[in-house]
Amino acid sequence: MLSQSPDRRNVGLSAWRRKALRATATLGGLAVAAGGLAALAPAAIGAATVSTLWSTSAVPQVASVTDAQPVELGVKFRSSAPGTVMSVRFYKGTGNTGTHTGSLWSSSGARLAAVTFSGETNSGWQSASFASPVPIAAGVTYVVSYHTDAGHYAANSGYFTTARARGSLTAPSGSNGVYRYGIASGFPTSSYSSTNYWVDAVVGPTTTTAPGIRRWMRRSRSPSP
Repeated sequence: MLSQSPDRRNVGLSAWRRKALRATATLGGLAVAAGGLAALAPAAIGAATVSTLWSTSAVPQVASVTDAQPVELGVKFRSSAPGTVMSVRFYKGTGNTGTHTGSLWSSSGARLAAVTFSGETNSGWQSASFASPVPIAAGVTYVVSYHTDAGHYAANSGYFTTARARGSLTAPSGSNGVYRYGIASGFPTSSYSSTNYWVDAVVGPTTTTAPGIRRWMRRSRSPSP
């Protein structure tokens, strides 16, 4: 249940922050924003959770590869419970400039949602929220991805030799970490050496609290990396 009373300890906060506190549940350290995500652990929202595969303290082995070709990069994932994908995020290194677009796909390649990133920082985790949270089913595989015009993406070779599990989310092992070269965004299906390209989904609950969370997402600003 959402709290309708402001926290008296936060009297000195800015007006938008106080409104966010009134409009949302206690997020236990999670701030979902239109331009960014600050999360160190899966956070409770009522009886449900917001989950990501990695925290914002996680960093890649290689933040910026030398490959400068335009490419779509993604990760296969599934949730142990029904939910909604609210945002897509990726780790940005030096040279990964230009326009970035994020997408959510079904396992067969149907694009379920897309968004253009804005207000990016020079490096670190970047996040963009879909216009509306996208419902997903439990145990079904989806792909979340982003397209970069400039390449220089983050990578960890061999990362998905074992599955990655955090909160309700699992990125399966094997042919995971997917990509597709091209100047236009498209469904990534190729995989090389189980490489992690540091793309992530922000998955929340399937509840009526989502509109309040979306209002916070629209009013918030991107945090520094």
